[in-house]
Amino acid sequence: MILDSADTLTLTSITTMPQDSDLLELVERWSGIVGGAPDEQSRSQMRRRTWDTLRDFIRAAGFRTVSWVDPTVLGARSDRLVAFALR
Repeated sequence: MILDSADTLTLTSITTMPQDSDLLELVERWSGIVGGAPDEQSRSQMRRRTWDTLRDFIRAAGFRTVSWVDPTVLGARSDRLVAFALR
């Protein structure tokens, strides 16, 4: 993609977490024109996990070994959960 001085892009993200829920509701909207592409919007959900709930979820999916990985080793923020799993 070649950007020129007329290309602009603004991202607006709204995240809510309903009370007594572990789901984050995300609505992101990109407005502007980049390479001729118009406005877009996406909606998604993310589940808030603790290490225990992540490990249990991975094991329930059929993985037999689950190990914690220090996220900073991978350049990720320290408030992220990173796991290595083997089937």
